[in-house]
Formats: sequence, structure tokens, C-alpha cells
Amino acid sequence: RRKICSIATRTVEVPAPDFDPAAMPRGVLLRKRGFSLNYRDRALALTMALRAPPGRFATLGSDFVAEVLACGDAVTEVAPGDRVIGNAAYPDSGEAGVAPGVPVNTASRELQVLPAAKLIRIPDAMTDAVAAGFIIAYGTSHVALAHLARLRPGETLLVTGASGGVGLTAVEL
Repeated sequence: RRKICSIATRTVEVPAPDFDPAAMPRGVLLRKRGFSLNYRDRALALTMALRAPPGRFATLGSDFVAEVLACGDAVTEVAPGDRVIGNAAYPDSGEAGVAPGVPVNTASRELQVLPAAKLIRIPDAMTDAVAAGFIIAYGTSHVALAHLARLRPGETLLVTGASGGVGLTAVEL
């Protein structure tokens, strides 16, 4: 028999982030509507569970869907009320001074401020459930197919692990 380990969960109240649209002209204040844990998040969560001192809490997750609450004075890409997901563009974020790649490893925070360059507005037809787990699976698959596989017409690609999020997305693409 396998031993099953469980982790107790609880809600922790933390102060809302300070947000001044003039002081953070490219910042966007978000309220998360959902988040998910992907393959890399599970490894981070396990490490935290095994090594964190008793009584500590952690925020985790890199995939999320959020509603824009407020925008910095120079933000034009999104507006309050828009639904957004993270922009994990790599190797360039598209904006000087903004790091490329996954926008956060703290997607479970309800309120968060991120640079506008790290957000993508999503269509109304995309559900929160789909959006909350979209960017890592899609981004990984897209990079693998567009930049690594370099398939030519008529070539075949074997997708191993096709039942996982990245594999299913790769097959769809």
C-alpha cells in the first residue's frame, strides 16, 4: 500500500497591495478569478511542503486568470473590467526592464500588481476554467513545435506524454 500524504490548507489574510497609478505607470492591479498548478508548480509545492517551517504559508502557481481592477497612467493594452492571463513571452518580454518568461510563481494571491507587458487580454468565449490553466501548456507546446521541432510539410512528430496538458495542447496545435 502506498502512503498518502496530505497537506492542511487554510486561508491567510494579507494586506492589499499598494497601488498608485501615477507611481506605477505601467502597472496593473489584478484580482484573480482562478489559478492552476502545472507540472513545474507541483515540484515547487512539494519542496515547500517538505522544507517549510511549521505554521508557514506560501503562495504558488504560475497560471492564472484575473480581472483588471485598475491600471497605471501609461497602460493602454488593458482596462478595468478586462479578463487577462499571464504573458510568458520568451526570450523577450517586449518591454525594456520587464523580465521575459513566466510572470509569477505566486498566482494564488488574490490581489497582485503586474506590469502590463506580462498580461494578455482574453476573449469572452474563453471560460475562467480554461484560461486559468492555459498559458504554460500552450506556451510550452508552441515553443516546442514552432522553434524546436521545425517540422516541414509531410513530416510526422511523435508526441510522448500526450495525455498531459502540454501533450494534449501539442496534439491540438
